Amino acid sequence: MDGIFRGVTPELAQLRIEDLTGGCHQVRFSKQGFSDFTYSMIVTPGTVRYYSEPLHTEQLPQTGSIALSSNPSPASIFIDDSYCGETSASGYTIVPMVLVGVHQMKLTKSGYLDDSFEAVVQPGGTTWYSRSLS
Repeated sequence: MDGIFRGVTPELAQLRIEDLTGGCHQVRFSKQGFSDFTYSMIVTPGTVRYYSEPLHTEQLPQTGSIALSSNPSPASIFIDDSYCGETSASGYTIVPMVLVGVHQMKLTKSGYLDDSFEAVVQPGGTTWYSRSLS
């Protein structure tokens, strides 16, 4: 998780990882002879998340990316109510390895109204959004 080895899942059991900070975390499942599976897990403090993913001998895209720009920038990026970074003043900010599906997005900046919208992430693709805050 986030580039740090956190343990091995026991056969037919779960690996519990505690003391995570809220926000986006990069999770990678790997096993010799199988393709690694990596995705962004969004953690909300005080909640428990369960996730299982069968590993495949051939890589199947289960994640995509969201590319965001905002006017003005920088603006804080929230995906499903978890902070995931800021938009860049020099172009698009890419949030990689987001699970495929529909996500609730929010851009915030002090002195401006929040901008909330839905983002649809496609397998292996990048979804582009350019937003204006008022």
